[in-house]
Amino acid sequence: MANPIDGSGRPASNPMQDARDSRQLRETVSEPNRGDERNQDAAAGSTSTAGESERLQSLREAVDQTPEVDRGRVDALREQIANGEYPLNADSIADRFAELEGLLEG
Repeated sequence: MANPIDGSGRPASNPMQDARDSRQLRETVSEPNRGDERNQDAAAGSTSTAGESERLQSLREAVDQTPEVDRGRVDALREQIANGEYPLNADSIADRFAELEGLLEG
């Protein structure tokens, strides 16, 4: 499967699978039962890791539900803009940038 972002022949990476593989490798390599304190730290870490995993999974689902780019539509809009046929409202654009900056600062 081609990478949908850059259109290359490389497969898109799966951060969720990479994280699982990395975690499994760490669990395999680490020494079990190395004192109560370490086990308590691991339990606390696994709780936070579970929360992060759920968050990453929900983000992945959102990305998967995002429609792919309609290249034909993008090309048509580019052509309209280049030919001066696409109406642009500078005030509206400026207002949206100001709104975005407010979100980024807050």
